[in-house]
Amino acid sequence: MRSYHVFQKALKLFVENSSTSLVTLPVSKEFIMKAGINFTGHTEELAAAFQKNVFMCMYHKSFSVIPLTNHIALSQVPRKLYEVPLEPLAESIRQYTAIFAPKKKFAWCGVNPHCGENGRIGTEDEFVRRGVDFFAQKSILVDGPISADAVFTKKVLNNYSLVLANYHDQGLIPFKALAGLSGVNTTLGLPRLRVSPDHGTAYAQTETKSVDVTGVLASLQFALRFAEKWQQVSGHY
Repeated sequence: MRSYHVFQKALKLFVENSSTSLVTLPVSKEFIMKAGINFTGHTEELAAAFQKNVFMCMYHKSFSVIPLTNHIALSQVPRKLYEVPLEPLAESIRQYTAIFAPKKKFAWCGVNPHCGENGRIGTEDEFVRRGVDFFAQKSILVDGPISADAVFTKKVLNNYSLVLANYHDQGLIPFKALAGLSGVNTTLGLPRLRVSPDHGTAYAQTETKSVDVTGVLASLQFALRFAEKWQQVSGHY
């Protein structure tokens, strides 16, 4: 409970002070919910506080991943995908571009294995095709759908700065495997920078005194590097 109350105090300061950035640390959603609080994650709380559509972005200097659905059951993903607001997503991608100046292309994973094999496996990949066409009309070029088991291979990934993943684990498993603890989680769509490590609470490591602070240091370094730029481009991308 203490972690939740501390976050709420920090969030209030973050919302009320336009010159601030926010670095959060991992919390246990399970423990918070057991205390009777409806809490699905920092990203969702930030969206509610700022009343904006926001998107989780897993950032690493080599590549980034935006999962289009976050903390929901896999069975809900196909329906929730069609609720993803494409205009705010386009704005978040413009924000990403303005802040990080990516040198490579963008990709969008297929939903089903092999992108559905022309409907044999499923038709959900039509959502991706519609999204790619929508972005093209906004002068945002995105390759897709591309099979997720291909796009995260070293040879293919070298062509991309940003990958759109359709659900949490589709993007975060390869991101964490490839970026390790040096990746961070930031929130696109906000007028100011928020960042956190890309790992969980690590209670077991704390008990054995084998904690690795790489993620915390990466988050602090990220904030120091990009906070000013974040505020400069907000409202202008």
